[in-house]
Order: sequence, then C-alpha cells, then structure tokens
Amino acid sequence: MFSLVTSPISCTLPRVALVLSWIFLHLLLCDVSNQSTSSIEDQANKPYRPIPSGRLTDETAKRLLVVLYGVCLLASYFLNLLECSVVLCLLCFGYNTLDMSRHWLAKSLFNAAAYVCFEYGGTFLAGTLSHRGAAVVMRVGMLMACFSERPYG
Repeated sequence: MFSLVTSPISCTLPRVALVLSWIFLHLLLCDVSNQSTSSIEDQANKPYRPIPSGRLTDETAKRLLVVLYGVCLLASYFLNLLECSVVLCLLCFGYNTLDMSRHWLAKSLFNAAAYVCFEYGGTFLAGTLSHRGAAVVMRVGMLMACFSERPYG
C-alpha cells in the first residue's frame, strides 16, 4: 500500500483499483500456497481456515494454486510486470513448496524480497516510476533488505 501513498496526486481511481487488484491477486497466490502446504499445522493453530475446516480440499487448493500461478503471470504480462510476477511466483514456490521457510536466513530473505516485489509492482502500476527507475528502486530495496534482516532463530 506504500505504493499508493507515494504515487502522484493525479493517481486516478481506476489506477488505484488496478494496484489493489494486482496486489490482491499475488497475495491470494501466496496465501493459497501457504495454506496448502501447512494444512496439518493449521488444523491445530488455525482450524477456521478453509482447508482445515473442510470447506476446501487439498486437491482443490492445489488446482486453485496452479490457476492462480497462470492468472498472476498472464495479468502481469499484460501490465508489463512479468519479471516482477515471475520473481514473486518463484519466491512463493520456494518459500512454501520447497520448505525454505524452515531456515531462518532463507525465511528472512524470501520475505524481504517479496515485500520489495509487492512494492515494486504497486509503485509501477500507480504510475510513479518508469521501468528504469523501478529497476533502481528494486536493486536498492533488495540491498537494504539483505542488510536489515536479523536472524530470529
């Protein structure tokens, strides 16, 4: 949402809707991925979620996840944000499916990189950056994220 705060005053309502939709779509992808790989843990800690409560099966969640990967990449292709979406999809896959979230350093780096991607995409769609300017912001953001993360065991 920081991307909307830093956007120009002339940012129109349709552009705000576009930013929110792009972020929502990718956040939904991350949520479904997380919940489909941690359903046993969620049964004890968060039984109200769709998979542990039985409203959604594991198989349906995995199908939804495949569809969401495709929709996110396709939408980002048409919005000229394919690279950002590919990075977010890879981060999501590595974090949840490859269990990178179990290691403190990988968890911190993956989360920091995801924040940078979400802000990059939102800021780009809000209209404040060109691709060249956004690339600089992304590099600086990744560098700052790498040096600011602390291990939390």
